Amino acid sequence: MLERISDFERVCIPPSSTIREALEKLAWGGQAVFVVEKGTHRLSASVSDGDIRRALLNGAQLHESVLRHANRDPITLPANLCDEVIESQMRRSAVRVIPLLGSDRKVLAFAFNSTRESVTPARPNHFMVMAGGRGQRLNPYTEDCPKPMLELNGKPMLHHIVDRARSCGFVNFIFSVNYLKELIEEYFGDGSNFGVSISYIYEDSPLGTAGALGYAQIPGELPVLVTNGDVMSEIDYGALLDYHNQHGAEATMAVRQVIEKLEYGVVQTTGRAIVKIEEKPEVSRFINAGVYVLNSEVYGGLEPGRHADMPDLFTCAIEAGLNTVAYPVHEQWIDVGRPTDYEFAERVLKKWVHI
Repeated sequence: MLERISDFERVCIPPSSTIREALEKLAWGGQAVFVVEKGTHRLSASVSDGDIRRALLNGAQLHESVLRHANRDPITLPANLCDEVIESQMRRSAVRVIPLLGSDRKVLAFAFNSTRESVTPARPNHFMVMAGGRGQRLNPYTEDCPKPMLELNGKPMLHHIVDRARSCGFVNFIFSVNYLKELIEEYFGDGSNFGVSISYIYEDSPLGTAGALGYAQIPGELPVLVTNGDVMSEIDYGALLDYHNQHGAEATMAVRQVIEKLEYGVVQTTGRAIVKIEEKPEVSRFINAGVYVLNSEVYGGLEPGRHADMPDLFTCAIEAGLNTVAYPVHEQWIDVGRPTDYEFAERVLKKWVHI
């Protein structure tokens, strides 16, 4: 059913907005937000999730102006069109919200398809969780509990991961287990009580963050999504898989932007000449977020029982000339590796939208 909505606050941001503020609006619209001048309601641009991820890959920071990375020519329609024509155009453009304009690009309303099918597509791909780590850095919490079974918001981290992945369409799970594995098996069983199917890989000794893939029985034609068992996030795993496929990747790594402020002034030189001095600059870097999508070409050569870490697997893929890509994560994300991380996660997790 087509609705014409005039609640601009739901989908609009002013031209002065930052990337972070645009992301907050995207939590409602899902596809795009619109940059609209206050008072005149004149449309300046649109900003999609894809626009923001591309900006982050190009070095943008969340406090920057979003207008620098916006689409200045978004899809629009005249406000005087009938609903049937608008619906047809929306289906053709595969969008859920379109600005309806009057003269001088003034937004009069937004066409919103409230009945468009929103069923999550089924994902036959396997979803593998590396859940065998000892978690020594999390002592004393892990003395008698495997790290992925530590509770947050009333249920184990691994339960949160399963629920999140299932909401994205994944139902075929593989757990790689070792330390106190019986506690994980007792809780999850074959997964039927959680609406999924779970099989297990048993590590006799720690195999690293990728080694268990050497035992995995996964159909070679489908990519496998892999996550560390101590990463809590609001990543849309389905969107990550789609990104991997759309870019023709053999290996995709979710990456997280971190900003470091150096304690010293940085001096740039050309030969003996000083050409620039930056006083305590901020340096932007991407770190490994612990979530991956892999084709069989990447992990198929792993020997069962041989230790392997995911960075080494990616290095081999790069050296072999395979298409390895980064997926920038702007969603909430916590690597629960230390007691301070766990205590922080306990405080903030209840505020997350999708947990």
